[in-house]
Amino acid sequence: MLNYRHLHYFWVVTKEGRFALAAERLDMAVQTISAQGREEKR
Repeated sequence: MLNYRHLHYFWVVTKEGRFALAAERLDMAVQTISAQGREEKR
């Protein structure tokens, strides 16, 4: 099932080009965004 929150995180990462910039923009830790991406692969 598609999780739109994860899709949004993916979009921000691709737009920013780096996890660190995306994390700053989303006001989240890099590890959190990275974990969300790994979770989506399963």
